[in-house]
Amino acid sequence: MSKSKKIKWSLFAGLIIILLTIFVFFTLWADKSVSTKPNISSVQGITTGNTVKLYQNSYFSTMVPDYLLIKHQDLTSHGNTLLQVFMSGSLNSTNRGDSDQLGITVGKLPTDGLLNNPDIQLRNRNPDIYVKQDSSSYPTDSLVFVKSQASYELSIFWSHKSKFAAVVLTSTVSRSNQLEQEAKNIISNWQWSE
Repeated sequence: MSKSKKIKWSLFAGLIIILLTIFVFFTLWADKSVSTKPNISSVQGITTGNTVKLYQNSYFSTMVPDYLLIKHQDLTSHGNTLLQVFMSGSLNSTNRGDSDQLGITVGKLPTDGLLNNPDIQLRNRNPDIYVKQDSSSYPTDSLVFVKSQASYELSIFWSHKSKFAAVVLTSTVSRSNQLEQEAKNIISNWQWSE
């Protein structure tokens, strides 16, 4: 064999060895079973009882049910809105509704009062959907609305100095009593930051 043929065969054999090596490593890697199921003890938000956790920011602090996980939080001021946070039930919670949702908004109080907040105006314009409720269990001068068509929604609005807060809880109608209790707990633990 000539020298050039030996070099060509050596290069060809080397290429075959490299390709076989890549194939073997890929086969072994692809065959390795990989579990994407997390260990249940490490799942965030798993609960077994009526426990709460602290939620705080620069405007307020309160206690929220520990099975609710923060899904979205906007701490950037937009117009009259100073803060918005959205929490929902963990699919891993037990004895709780995974359909529960909590929305909290803190904003600048409209100069002409709480009644001129667009969310309150919407509810006042639609009394067939949003029924005004007794607010004696909530902060002084608060406004409370309940919607129970298809799902359950409890909305509480109140003012504090130059700010307002809106706490809105939603879930299935069957969880209305639990949500009312959770709303009372959130509000009774509410502390404005000054």
